[in-house]
Amino acid sequence: MKLSVIKYLSQKIRFSATRVHTDEEIWHINSSRINVIIGIILFLLVIAGLVIFLTLRSPLANYIPGFHGKKSQEKLVESLYKLDSLTNEVNRWEKYNENLTLVLDGGNSVSEAVDSITKTDRKIAPRIVLDSIFREKVKQDSLLHHTGRKNQIKNVFELLPPSSGMISSRFNPAIGNNGIVITPPPSGSILAVMDGTIVNSTWNPTNGWTIIIQHSGGLISVYKYLASSLLSSGQRIGAGEVIGMASSLESGTTPKLEFEIWHNGNVVDPENYIRF
Repeated sequence: MKLSVIKYLSQKIRFSATRVHTDEEIWHINSSRINVIIGIILFLLVIAGLVIFLTLRSPLANYIPGFHGKKSQEKLVESLYKLDSLTNEVNRWEKYNENLTLVLDGGNSVSEAVDSITKTDRKIAPRIVLDSIFREKVKQDSLLHHTGRKNQIKNVFELLPPSSGMISSRFNPAIGNNGIVITPPPSGSILAVMDGTIVNSTWNPTNGWTIIIQHSGGLISVYKYLASSLLSSGQRIGAGEVIGMASSLESGTTPKLEFEIWHNGNVVDPENYIRF
């Protein structure tokens, strides 16, 4: 059986081309069956290799599962860059939150809260050293409203109003009002009440833009419900400079500014610091 197969494959066959009308032979070739089979296999391999080569060199390669084409590699590199940037941003905000917690608890000032991206060279304002008697008086501001106390505070801090407008809600920590609510003019400017450093400038759906400024003497001012912020964390700001804008009438909401003042981790009445 084996010999008969080999004999069959070894037999010569003739391939020829003739003219249609005269049957005149114009071309012929003799070959064995085994050579014909090998030739067909080689031809199919060449065609398959050519198809694969052209596919890998075309945009279709990006859609082949498991194949890392040029486009896939570019997307991978881009994703790695985004991941690295996101990691740095998360670390930066964690540092801000840690420093902000220290300030609110009466700890050290935010000496490391400078934005690592902007690389500002401006320094944080130093703390003002207050005597222990004055510190104790300021801590009691949230409970006592004494005229002489107001004069002492203003002589030390000299705070400016953050905005014009009427006060619609006053300071009352007992019901959760840790500050006052002002109704500023539509699209009105919101001002820094004192020189300081921006330690937080973020937006969320509940409070809109919230800006937190660290001042000297362990003082912090907080501005909520802004329509926009003009500054970023780590920037220095002067007293009376614009930090953001109130909402406009076109936004469908009444302009609102919730303003708080904290001293060494204790919330105090802004009206004891500022004449509105």
